[in-house]
Amino acid sequence: RASVTSRKSALFLLLLAACVMSPTPLSAKKKKSSKTPPSGVVDLSPSSDSRLKTGVWLVMAHTPSCLNCSTLRDILETTSRYYPPSQIQFGAVLAAKYGLDPNAQHPVLALLPGQGPDRYAAVPAPQTLSGVHSYVSHFLGDAALQAGRHDDALRHLTHALQHTPSAPLLNYMVASILHQHKRDLPSATKHYQTALESEGELPDPARVHYMHGNAQLTLGYPEEARRCYRRATERDPTLYSAHRESAIAFGIEGKPSKAEQHLRKALGIRPNDPDCLTELAAVLIGGALEG
Repeated sequence: RASVTSRKSALFLLLLAACVMSPTPLSAKKKKSSKTPPSGVVDLSPSSDSRLKTGVWLVMAHTPSCLNCSTLRDILETTSRYYPPSQIQFGAVLAAKYGLDPNAQHPVLALLPGQGPDRYAAVPAPQTLSGVHSYVSHFLGDAALQAGRHDDALRHLTHALQHTPSAPLLNYMVASILHQHKRDLPSATKHYQTALESEGELPDPARVHYMHGNAQLTLGYPEEARRCYRRATERDPTLYSAHRESAIAFGIEGKPSKAEQHLRKALGIRPNDPDCLTELAAVLIGGALEG
């Protein structure tokens, strides 16, 4: 019994020493920090705010009678965690600005593209988390594309497609980068096809059909390329390049008479084009030699 008691006393002394040596109580070590991350949405001055003079901003304008401001602000808070402030900042202003009616019960979103506080574009519906993500990434991707930063553009536009995968213009932009700058033609054709599923929403569907045809021709599918070129010329009969590329596709298939027809159509649009005249001469000479 004495030995058992002595062992218990030694164990108690060891635990007591550990508590004395520890700088904080054991119970405090188990507690997690209750600090919340800082807000990603800046509350802006209704009259003027110097921060809006530089950089890109996405701003929510609202009135005191706003019904769904908390929901939209939560969407902006969540979206702001994905984008660094160097790319875009997020704000909210209690004022009838950016086309907002003073009596409106719903807020508006405006994108300020870094050209001062008076230049803005209204963000279209849907103003959901996916819709806002897609809009912001589309804008940043387009800006990167205009600046020649194709890797950044592809990254932003691909992120936008994750939220709106069937968006025709986004698919065309991604296809164009993959086709012309990455030479990933199989992936490019898939995005061309998706874009053309809603071609009525594209600003220039004939151009998209033409580019899709070029990708198919380079991949070695002249018949599919011709179908794309035909659709392009049906939508824009003056599209010289589609007629000329059709002639090349027919030439690959060994159909010189069809190639001649399309070269003459191309010359009807550009009568003195030297390349087209040279190609037509080659077709005619080849036909004469075979005859």
